[in-house]
Amino acid sequence: MRDKNLKRTFIYTMSLLGAGLSLTVNAADINTTQQQPSNLSTSTATYGFTTQLTPKPNSFPVPEDTQLKMVFDSPPTLGHGSIRIIRSRDNVEVDKISLTDEVDSLGIDPYRTIKTNPVRIDGKTVRISLHAHKLDLGESYYVVIPESSFLNANLAGQAFKGIGKESGWSFTTRLTEPEVNKEKYIVGKQGADVDFRTVQGALDFVMENVSVNDPVTVYIKNGIYEEPLYLRSKNNLTIQGESKDNTVIRYTNNEQMNIGPSGRSVFLIENSDLLTLKSLSLINTTLIGNGGQAEALYYNSNNGRLIARNANFISEQDTLNLKGWTWFYNTLVAGNVDYIWGYPKASVFENSEIRTIGDSRGYTGGGYILQARVRNENDPGFIFLNSKLTRGEGPLNHPVPDRKFYLARSGGCNGCYDNIVFVNTKMDEHIRDVGWANAVLPTPKVATPYQGWREFNTMDLDGNKIDLLERLPTHATQLTQEEVVNNYCSRQQIFSGYNDGMGWDPMPGNTANCENAYH
Repeated sequence: MRDKNLKRTFIYTMSLLGAGLSLTVNAADINTTQQQPSNLSTSTATYGFTTQLTPKPNSFPVPEDTQLKMVFDSPPTLGHGSIRIIRSRDNVEVDKISLTDEVDSLGIDPYRTIKTNPVRIDGKTVRISLHAHKLDLGESYYVVIPESSFLNANLAGQAFKGIGKESGWSFTTRLTEPEVNKEKYIVGKQGADVDFRTVQGALDFVMENVSVNDPVTVYIKNGIYEEPLYLRSKNNLTIQGESKDNTVIRYTNNEQMNIGPSGRSVFLIENSDLLTLKSLSLINTTLIGNGGQAEALYYNSNNGRLIARNANFISEQDTLNLKGWTWFYNTLVAGNVDYIWGYPKASVFENSEIRTIGDSRGYTGGGYILQARVRNENDPGFIFLNSKLTRGEGPLNHPVPDRKFYLARSGGCNGCYDNIVFVNTKMDEHIRDVGWANAVLPTPKVATPYQGWREFNTMDLDGNKIDLLERLPTHATQLTQEEVVNNYCSRQQIFSGYNDGMGWDPMPGNTANCENAYH
């Protein structure tokens, strides 16, 4: 069990030229509560609870990473005040959750410290996230919520008058943690076979108890998991959902809340190799007009490898921010502004859908799919192999207009290269005839078979070749079949530079390439 009184190390993240800069400082735990009996006046209201609360009143055993859920009779209005978790045996307050303007520290030392939205209303349902690592094993707790927290609300058939000790929302945590030698840990909202209630709870356990290079799987049951995530210095980890569309990890996080890509992403991954994300959806629910840049995933591992298979990654701006060596297969990526970007060695999108979605502001001037900032001119950068560029309605049902979107724009990054290749790509009619944006000239200014903006065998969605006579000249180029076959025809070929030429094949035995896959 952790000693919560020990000082901890936090990571505060700033932004420098679009890259995350981590500054590590020693600080007392920002979430430490006063370990003394609570003498607050609390509600004496009682209710006839049936299915309105999670955990249910008097539940045992409850995983110590549990979140709270309330289902009101009608949609409540968020008020003011703080929600408190009180230890039953001595009435000590162990956590205090402000309704707004909260901060939490994710992970295992060092921590990711960000501003959070701990209390979220979705129709009649209210979800409440406790601060990390506040509940101990084998303890009973009760929940205290002031009447002012939720306005114009009815709960269990009567006017909401707050929740206090007499209201009876109490629960007891489990006596022991899961075994440390398991090959798979299960995350779920309910069930006797569940090891954790939250994805971060499982990640914390794995980071703390499983050796760095030992393979392990975190299996997530179908459900909606509203939480930001942090993984650091764990290799050979598979995070697998029960199903792609029904295992949903989502959160609202953005540049207005937390500055820089390490702050504003839903899932931040650092110094981790051979991470597999499979059969799940990762969504940043930020509306672009409310927050701007809002990564769903930031893979901040310069030499690491990431595999994403049969997954969805969705936001509006900056959906994926990538470094290292990454492979996306049978996967959907959606957004509308620079929604695939970063500093990769090689990022391959194979047999995948890249979907431009309508701008939630109603803006119809278009946008950009890619912004490459490849550090080494000879690194492959972003490669699209046997994939398609589609379009669809955005989060507020706005459509995507014809011929308004560019394949890419340059970030003008000093020392960066705009290395992007499309091979056998089917493109819908939202792509501009010119293809590439040249308001800022790319590097190199003149594309070659090995650097810059390139295409080969571009088609419409029916598989007919597109006339590319109006494509941007000089700054972009069309590759020959020989150039593609020799350099960009298969994932094995593209990843051959991994580990100083040792190479990497993320799916051994599969020989699909630019010549034998669907065209």
